Amino acid sequence: MNSNHYLLQKLLNSSSSNSGQNGSSEAEISNLDSFIAGTLSSLGAQRRNACAEELHGILPAESQENPASILVSMQVMDHLLNAIGQGTAYETAKGMDQAFATDKAFQMKFLRANKYDPKKATDQIIRFFKMKLDLFGIEKLTKVITLEDLDENDMDCLRNGSFQVLPCKDMAGRPIIFGMTSLRTCKTMKNELRARWYMLMSVLENQDCQVARVVLVAYAVGNLRDKRVGDPDNVEMCNSLPIQFSGTHLCCDDIGQYLLLSSSIRLFQPENRARFRVHYGNHKEVQQVLTTYGIPVSALPLTRDHNTPVLGKHLEWIAKRKAIEKERESRAPTARIDTNGGGDKQRRIQPVAL
Repeated sequence: MNSNHYLLQKLLNSSSSNSGQNGSSEAEISNLDSFIAGTLSSLGAQRRNACAEELHGILPAESQENPASILVSMQVMDHLLNAIGQGTAYETAKGMDQAFATDKAFQMKFLRANKYDPKKATDQIIRFFKMKLDLFGIEKLTKVITLEDLDENDMDCLRNGSFQVLPCKDMAGRPIIFGMTSLRTCKTMKNELRARWYMLMSVLENQDCQVARVVLVAYAVGNLRDKRVGDPDNVEMCNSLPIQFSGTHLCCDDIGQYLLLSSSIRLFQPENRARFRVHYGNHKEVQQVLTTYGIPVSALPLTRDHNTPVLGKHLEWIAKRKAIEKERESRAPTARIDTNGGGDKQRRIQPVAL
């Protein structure tokens, strides 16, 4: 399980029953800081410095992908998919549209997300098609998911701004996903999952995001504090998508949430711990800390008093996505198909991209 997604889920699952433990807050914060410091030490100097620089928005020198190595990984993936993909949603998708399901650009997303490990990438591809089938049904299994595939309840979840792609990137040029889960208004969890699926896959259309990863900020401070229970399907969906977070920042002012996270973080692998930060304090305090990680607080969708969300830029993002998809549709070639004796009609040929 990707620890960044797990930690975000912990935020959703936190409850106000923990908030009566203020007496031990300073000791717990000190203990967590010491634990993270020990985790970084255990990674070794080179890896420790690399994680710290990436977390603070300093990317390593660009490394070129090795075509020969990638070719071998692709061949291994093909073998594994044929071997362990039998009876899965992946096999169903391949039978419906082989070119769509086996597209190399699509597979590269999973290789990059899994550090070029073909076995992990294969497992994630199989999870991807299973989750896509569960969320969108078999008729959309081999279709690029667009805004038109979201129903009105899905769109309500997308428009409410509980998760947004910020208009500015971080200091390293990475997209920032900003979460305010207190704004969640989904009718069902499936509506929310479909909306988030669409947003995350839209971000992954950019190859730079596949290589440099994405930054996640979950914000639960002041009036934006969230005490509702989340759903583990959120974690499963994120684990099914070829997206990796270079850093996860959880901002909260509730000691109960902080204590919960201080316990949870001990369960993660050292490198995952090194990519996670929890920032405890008021609006001014947590935002000052975010700036040290290359995150432009001026881009946060909040009013001047920090207590009210602003949705203008988010709604502009949705409008831009709609325009992009309309333009793609107009450029898509058409093919004539037989309608079982009812004459020919035209249909758009789906672009091979998921």
